[in-house]
Amino acid sequence: MNPVRNGKRPDYSWGASINCGRNLVQLSIFCKTIDIIIDWLISNGMNNAMEKKINKILDKVRPYIQMHGGDVMLVGAKKGTVTLKIYGACVGCALADLTYNKMLGTLIKEEIPEIKKVIII
Repeated sequence: MNPVRNGKRPDYSWGASINCGRNLVQLSIFCKTIDIIIDWLISNGMNNAMEKKINKILDKVRPYIQMHGGDVMLVGAKKGTVTLKIYGACVGCALADLTYNKMLGTLIKEEIPEIKKVIII
């Protein structure tokens, strides 16, 4: 009996070869997904540390803002930009620009040199 038929071993399964190829593709996709997740966790961890610093600053000034019927919340901090949301009496107040952009924005930039821009929404 001839052990080779049509250039392949009689016990060789093409299905196994296809499954092996699928497994390699799945492994490649899995590894890329893990890389993306790790990158996200690293960058998010840096933002969490920065957000903690910003929230400490906001916690210091919040009582004064609340005395005037307003409030402020950190929306996010990415790539040197901080976004703050104002609430209550601060919305539409003529002094909001002075309070948030000049005073609070300057304070945040001084305390955290990585911050270059503060956006108020």
